[in-house]
Amino acid sequence: MARWESVFARVATCGAAFAVFAAVAACGDADGAGADAVADVSSDAGDTGDGDGSDVGDLTGRSIYSLRLTLPDGKIFDVHNRELTGLETWYSFGSAHIGPAVAFTVSDSIFSPSTATITLDFGKIIGSDMHAVETPGVGTYPLDESPPAIEIVVAFQTYKSRQDGSSGEIIVTEWGSETGEVMAGTVKGTIAATAAGQLPIDVDGWFHFTLPKKGDSNP
Repeated sequence: MARWESVFARVATCGAAFAVFAAVAACGDADGAGADAVADVSSDAGDTGDGDGSDVGDLTGRSIYSLRLTLPDGKIFDVHNRELTGLETWYSFGSAHIGPAVAFTVSDSIFSPSTATITLDFGKIIGSDMHAVETPGVGTYPLDESPPAIEIVVAFQTYKSRQDGSSGEIIVTEWGSETGEVMAGTVKGTIAATAAGQLPIDVDGWFHFTLPKKGDSNP
């Protein structure tokens, strides 16, 4: 499995779409050569496990996720045990423009050898008179027009769980809204392309995010 150099890109602002769980763009030319570069993304967490997080050890205080994308041509794009702990560029957690409501969004980008950006938007996790809670607690959330949502851009194509034709679910197994609490669960489904005539992709993964201080986010 090739080991990728990781860079964590700018996080979407509070309340941005879970562009619920990702955006990925592969390098290459417009005739689809970018898709040939899509292979595997490995973190420093170790060898590939069984894909459910059981191979990552103690998760206390950590932020980490794994995600497998199956592209329309059958190629696999694996993000395995991606460790975000200690980084300050992967989240937006606060009330900018929506106070006193609070939203939580995760975004992670990889630039070598191909470009990938994974964004998970839980929407509002604390509401207000003007903003309803969008991910209110532990439970199963369908991949539809509402957060939590997933957006994926790969090989010059964009896929969104809010797009008609998407199906599947995000299961939140741990829910938090305060610093130090955890947002964890799984995502699995078929994500529709935004461009007409493009086939969907399949996603399957898990996540475990320890909430940072409110107001912290990537600048």
